[in-house]
Amino acid sequence: MHLLSEVQSSRAHFVETRHSSMLKKPLVVSGLLVYRRPDRLEKHVQAPFIESITIEGSRVTVARGGAHADRVIALPAGGTAHALIESLRATLAGDLGSLERHFAVAVAGTRGAWSMSLTPRDATLPVVRVEFAGKDSRIQRIEVLESGGDRTVTTIDDEVR
Repeated sequence: MHLLSEVQSSRAHFVETRHSSMLKKPLVVSGLLVYRRPDRLEKHVQAPFIESITIEGSRVTVARGGAHADRVIALPAGGTAHALIESLRATLAGDLGSLERHFAVAVAGTRGAWSMSLTPRDATLPVVRVEFAGKDSRIQRIEVLESGGDRTVTTIDDEVR
């Protein structure tokens, strides 16, 4: 957590695979992830469609390729999206206290190959577990397991300069 807390910003390529009972086959998207302290997250999907999602504080802005206007959404505190975003933000910030307020935290491994499992303290959330894996100050993989059996796996490549 200390190594993560020292990262001021990062940019990395990602591939996200969404496994859902509502889809005939997994949905695979790829693009660029950006993090800037203290609370800005950006997800720029570049394939198979164009979309940018920017989260800053409790404000979410969604821009879709071809759309004439961005959508701006205020995240309600305590919701599923808020919990997932906070799990990612607190992990990126190396903020164990924030993680422990919302999740039971289990950490394993070494500096060179670590994993962290987050189980929500709020049983009403449709998320069963969020799993992170990484090396040093880099998150390399995130897996979100939902109570209905759906899951999303995001792999994160080396940092982009």
